[in-house]
Amino acid sequence: MTEDFLKSLNIDPDTVNFVVSVVSPDEMRELNRQYRGKDKSTDVLSFPTLNIAAGQHPSRENFPLDFNHETGKIELGDIVINEREDNPDFLIEHGLKHLLGYHHEGDE
Repeated sequence: MTEDFLKSLNIDPDTVNFVVSVVSPDEMRELNRQYRGKDKSTDVLSFPTLNIAAGQHPSRENFPLDFNHETGKIELGDIVINEREDNPDFLIEHGLKHLLGYHHEGDE
């Protein structure tokens, strides 16, 4: 499913890498408090490694310093999902959008 999502954004899934972790609601609350200043649990958090703009292509040419020579892929970052959520595929796609520079409407 994630491969299809990446392809819909014209990104070859074999050229990028990201990590998905599943954590308890308490761990999610702590991460949300620590990194966003919000003392409550949430469904998904994203931690991008690139300073990528929405629509910018994650490629070796665009991010030569972020290319992992061992894997041959661009490292996008980490997605953390709350274990109590029912639709992890949706949350991975949502988190992946954030790693790729897309934000919620109204976010700066």
